[in-house]
Amino acid sequence: MRVTRSGPLRMPRPVLGLALAAMLGVFFLAPGPTLAQATGTLTGQVVDDSDLSGLAGVQVYLVGTGLGTLTNQAGRYMLINVPAGSYTIRAEIIGYATQDQAIEVQGGQTLELNFSMALEPLGLDEIIVTGTAGAARRREVGNTITQLNVAEVAEPPVSVDALLQGRVPGMSVMQGSGGSGSGARIRLRGNASVAMSNQPILYVDGIRVRSDAYAKNVPPVGYPGRSGNDVASPLNDINPSDIERIEVIKGAAATTLYGTEASAGVIQIFTKRGHMGEPRWTMNVEQGVTRIQSFGPSASVRPPSEPAETASGGTSDYLFINPWLRGHLPSCSSVAANRRAPAGFFQGDWPDPTAADALQPCDDGLFSDLGAWQQKYSLSVAGGGQDLQYFVSGSYEDDMGLMPMDSEEKVVVRGNFTFAPLANLQMQWNTSFTSDAISNTAAGNNAHGLTLNSFRRDRNYLADESFDAINPFTNQEITTDIQHLVTGVTATYNPLPSFTNRLAVGYDQAQQENRNLRPFDFIRAPLGIIADGRNEYTSITLDYVGTINYNLTDDLRTNFSFGGQSVAQEVQQTTAYGEDFAGPGEPVVNSAGTTLGFEYRERVVNAGFFFQNIFDYVNRYFLTVGLRVDGNSAFGEDLGFQAYPKVSGSWVLSDETFWNQDWGQLKLRGAWGQSGRAPGAFDAIRTFEPVSWGGAPAFFPRNVGNPKLGPERTSEIEVGFEGAFLDNRLAMDFTYYNQKTTDALFRVRQVASDGFFDVNNGSSQLENVGALANQGIELAITGDVF
Repeated sequence: MRVTRSGPLRMPRPVLGLALAAMLGVFFLAPGPTLAQATGTLTGQVVDDSDLSGLAGVQVYLVGTGLGTLTNQAGRYMLINVPAGSYTIRAEIIGYATQDQAIEVQGGQTLELNFSMALEPLGLDEIIVTGTAGAARRREVGNTITQLNVAEVAEPPVSVDALLQGRVPGMSVMQGSGGSGSGARIRLRGNASVAMSNQPILYVDGIRVRSDAYAKNVPPVGYPGRSGNDVASPLNDINPSDIERIEVIKGAAATTLYGTEASAGVIQIFTKRGHMGEPRWTMNVEQGVTRIQSFGPSASVRPPSEPAETASGGTSDYLFINPWLRGHLPSCSSVAANRRAPAGFFQGDWPDPTAADALQPCDDGLFSDLGAWQQKYSLSVAGGGQDLQYFVSGSYEDDMGLMPMDSEEKVVVRGNFTFAPLANLQMQWNTSFTSDAISNTAAGNNAHGLTLNSFRRDRNYLADESFDAINPFTNQEITTDIQHLVTGVTATYNPLPSFTNRLAVGYDQAQQENRNLRPFDFIRAPLGIIADGRNEYTSITLDYVGTINYNLTDDLRTNFSFGGQSVAQEVQQTTAYGEDFAGPGEPVVNSAGTTLGFEYRERVVNAGFFFQNIFDYVNRYFLTVGLRVDGNSAFGEDLGFQAYPKVSGSWVLSDETFWNQDWGQLKLRGAWGQSGRAPGAFDAIRTFEPVSWGGAPAFFPRNVGNPKLGPERTSEIEVGFEGAFLDNRLAMDFTYYNQKTTDALFRVRQVASDGFFDVNNGSSQLENVGALANQGIELAITGDVF
């Protein structure tokens, strides 16, 4: 298919300018004047009751008002201009028992209210947002939810992938490679689908963002391995220093309220917010070296009649597999002494292997002590007044990769603003913008690549392992530029103390530009090849939740929630391809002798509504029932709506009168629920592709189509417990789960006489014909020895 489209897909300048101006302008803001009314001031300190040390980052707020702040490094806080009246003031932080105090504020009065907080690893009164219709306490939730507080992570996380690694039971974080910009594949409780994506869906501050990897940088014509053979992840567009906490829910029993797209789980990231008080600045400077552990065959792989060759030209028991690598590796003992990156192999500034300080043979493998310099700088400020609180941050990252052409340069800016135009209305505006420039070395199973031809030595595609033969493979360009904007507004309105409304509107746009160039006189494509791709991914989120709390009796309370959600996702991909340049120069697609154009567009809308009710009996027995009903534009026209029910329960056993408090805390829980995974945008539709046939326009049959095609449906049951024992020094979280996916999507070969043939899949069509089963045990144990 040949199409023409002029002009690159770029971030609209008004949108980008507005976002950047709003973020940067807050640096000049100061707490604004307040009305001279009958107001008071609250101040005090929050300490750890074990040693009376101040606790930083504790949320101190007046329940139901939107007025609150965070404690400073000494645990001090201040709330000014508090209207006179009766309130409940709450101190809350993950890992400690929530503290409440009833207060009476009078005009012109300053109250000092101190809190002494006890460790509570179980966190039964922690507020959970992900997977619940509204905010819910952990004691009320019948399924497992992992809540990760970034402030408790000792080492500075280099990426969100690294932050999640090993900290969430049931989660597998699989790195694509060690290449620059590499993104991880994340699996929660294994795979729930064969044909569709198994990546969990991703939310940032309640806004749906792209979760699948960006497009691979590979030309649309020819072998699909002509690339760096890696992809970037939208997850790593987020600066981990901006994150306050992460909530992860796994499996259908927990993800019912997300409907048709959530069978692989949900990850929600909450970024930092401002506080009332003077601006608080934070600056981080990170410097480091990334390295490859030693690997590669030893001298034993070559027959004894062929002695190993050393850097100085003699023989040694160590074998340098490839002379190109041999002459361009840093010394095994001198990596730390090199400049920004070790000379030669990383910079293109090739050292002389015959010099006096020439490379010495390494004893433990082909690659040994390889390191590349990485640096990151970040700055943030948080503060505000009663009417406006802000958090603004910026970071710059410049990383050299381990391979010759690898590098990454990333800029991230963020602005989070909270303001209260009315006493019972709170608004949050969160915006981030990321610019990421990635360069990769041709790697993987790639006959045009550096690594494959190096490691195969004289069995490579040139039958020549010399430096002069292999060095020309670095003469190609594989670059990816990504611009990612996420912005959203969340309004929380409380017309009555027992009635809460939350409306979130969000916009996520990622633009990716791929350039893949093998220039004129390239060793494996002498006339040259070029591909320029523009990819744009857009998501628009609209989410409403209403919650009503009321008491049926003195002991029985209900929490009824209702709402709806719509997520519209659009993908636009345009690629220009060319080959056979007339001669050397700075090539563009138009300068190629043969040019092709490719365009792909899709738009999928998933919308649904839900109901949920939590029954709370004496604050220790909880029963939750819910239902989500979905429609999706990818469903077959004969399918209609899909319903996903859920039931869960929890019992706080340690609150029973017979329980000895010296035994610790224990909560039992169980849940059953369903969620799904929608088919692709065009899988249910009979499609024809326009082509040129004998110089005339024509249609070629492609997809057979299936008007009854629907989503995969995953049902899951999970049971488990959460406990804290030995004076809260030992915490345990145990879960057994059993899930089954029915109506699983598999490609089924069709009758050839129908005349339909997909160039990628043959004469096959997705059908709801399969089933998958998955079960397992998750156990997390956290202990404080001292």
